[in-house]
Amino acid sequence: MKINFPSNALLGLLTTALALSSANAQSTFVPTAAGTYNWSANATWSPASVPNASGVSIAKSAGPSSNTLSQDVVSGVTIGSVTLNGTSGNTWTIAPVNSITFNNGGSGASISRTSSAAGGRIAITTGNIILADNLTLTNTDGTSASGSIVTTSLISGTGNLTISNSSNSITLGHVQITGSANTFVGSTTIQQGAVNFNNNSSFGNASNTIRVGTAGAATLMSILSTNLNLANNIEVETGGATIGSTSISGNNTYSGTVTLGGTTTTSSLSGSTALRFTNVISGGGSLVTGGTGTTQLSGVNTYTGNTTAGTGSTLSLTSAGEIRFDLANAGVGNQILGAGTANFAGRFRLDVADVTTPAGSWTLVNVGTLTETFDAGTFGLAFLSGPTFTNVGGGLYTSGDWSFTTGTGVLTLVPEPSTWALFGGGLLALIIFRRRRALVASRDALA
Repeated sequence: MKINFPSNALLGLLTTALALSSANAQSTFVPTAAGTYNWSANATWSPASVPNASGVSIAKSAGPSSNTLSQDVVSGVTIGSVTLNGTSGNTWTIAPVNSITFNNGGSGASISRTSSAAGGRIAITTGNIILADNLTLTNTDGTSASGSIVTTSLISGTGNLTISNSSNSITLGHVQITGSANTFVGSTTIQQGAVNFNNNSSFGNASNTIRVGTAGAATLMSILSTNLNLANNIEVETGGATIGSTSISGNNTYSGTVTLGGTTTTSSLSGSTALRFTNVISGGGSLVTGGTGTTQLSGVNTYTGNTTAGTGSTLSLTSAGEIRFDLANAGVGNQILGAGTANFAGRFRLDVADVTTPAGSWTLVNVGTLTETFDAGTFGLAFLSGPTFTNVGGGLYTSGDWSFTTGTGVLTLVPEPSTWALFGGGLLALIIFRRRRALVASRDALA
């Protein structure tokens, strides 16, 4: 009997079809009771086959009990997505004793919590998560005090991390990234909602950028740990952000650059701690200090929005720090205001390129509402790429026709009498010139 084998072309089509079928497969975790289940057991899954391929999705309906899924496949497994859905508020813990690689064929992998239950959560603990694709974490509901999505596994590989959280509370329903030594290379985008972290490398390589507030208000908060130093650069988008620390003993530092594209609130929740920004804060957004602790600025900052010391909080400009003021005519410019405490030991840097009038005044510090101090030994003012002011005593600083008084918080420009005379003479000459031109034009018209 003659057997006809498929042509090479047909074999290729069959192979592609099998690959697509595998890539789009879905496996449902089907626990029958509380307890731990092994990934390697066919009976753990419906259909009864161990999920392990690029693009495969695994899901669990939030049933009546909490369960742990132990990833015990020694060589590691690859999946495209994880989803917790349903209406019960239990916890699905995935414990990758061996690695889990997220790969959705370049379309972006995901971890989603779509359960409508208040207490439900996904927790991926121990072992390694390897990024072979971009990874999105999405929480659409839930108020678990332990976090709605939690990853404590070490995250490595190459891929961007995107987080969208319906909750912007740091204590209920937050997303928690607490891997102790994450090494992944890629940016992190917190579109909205609260994200907590507790390690210097929670967001991978120090050169990775963190973008916050691309789709609404977002929060980036270090928790439980003290004396952290997050070196990643942070970009605050138009949705705005809260950046801070819950530490009650010790100081936490953000040592990367911070770019303000929206209003940014700092949050130091303890009166005995300091939240330190040691690098340049730039951009056109505003900065607001919150909490009951101290927000400390020690970079040569160039942002041009207002700076507000919130009630109960303290703003501290160290001797190494600067705040930029971008001034224009008619007293227009950014200010330092609020009802909190402000301590100034650094420098006010003045950009007066848009000031074209010969006189004026600008309120730099609203001393009527703030509780402020100026360090007489280190505080000062200077123009952008220009001279510094001289401390003449009594809280008065001068530079030519310019002066600043700490008692009023007002910067004034008052020209010397000779300057007024020159200005007045120039104005008179301009008026005479324009009148003569008008007379000549009238005479020519009559002729």
